[in-house]
Amino acid sequence: MAKIDPAKPDKAVVHHQSLSYSGPLPPAAEFERYEQTCPGAAERILAMAEKESTHRHGAEDLLVKEEVRASKTGQVFAFVLGIGSLIVVAVSLILDRPLGAIAPGIIALTSLATALAGSRKPKD
Repeated sequence: MAKIDPAKPDKAVVHHQSLSYSGPLPPAAEFERYEQTCPGAAERILAMAEKESTHRHGAEDLLVKEEVRASKTGQVFAFVLGIGSLIVVAVSLILDRPLGAIAPGIIALTSLATALAGSRKPKD
């Protein structure tokens, strides 16, 4: 709101006030003013905050379940790749082709190590 100084009519003084807060609920004094201004507003604000909290918890639960599923799927694929590579190594050695066993052997070792390391990942 601008106020004009009578001694200096060509100048205006502007006073600006800003209020901010963090979180789903306003401070108690502000909360009380909402209720005074519009009866029932406080109850609606509380209901909105509870609904938001429930939604956030549900989304976090879903995210955790997806991460677990993705981790298990990756471990299964790494294990299958490792076993398949070991079979290729065995067949190469049986057919007396030791050079053909090198690449699949490396793949088998890294795949199995990845599958094992994934199952022992430290928790945050």
